[in-house]
Amino acid sequence: MTKATFSSKGQIVIPKELRDEKGIVAGVIADAVNHPEGILLRIETTRNKHPISELFGIMDKYKLNRSVSVEEMNEAISEAVVERYERSRK
Repeated sequence: MTKATFSSKGQIVIPKELRDEKGIVAGVIADAVNHPEGILLRIETTRNKHPISELFGIMDKYKLNRSVSVEEMNEAISEAVVERYERSRK
């Protein structure tokens, strides 16, 4: 059984292995439900869900004055996949 710790303000620290397993990162919302065995936390959102307003202007830094070939797109996608994998391993 994994233990969590409450702070003097009533905040709880959920162990890293559980946060990783459930995809809990900053900004994730959970419903706290009164349960016969204690308090149940139900994850409401995941880190992959963002309001569309957060995406506005995200591509501005990639503006090009030329067309991009399929090969260049595939290369960029491959690089992004490798970078994302390497970040996930840290």
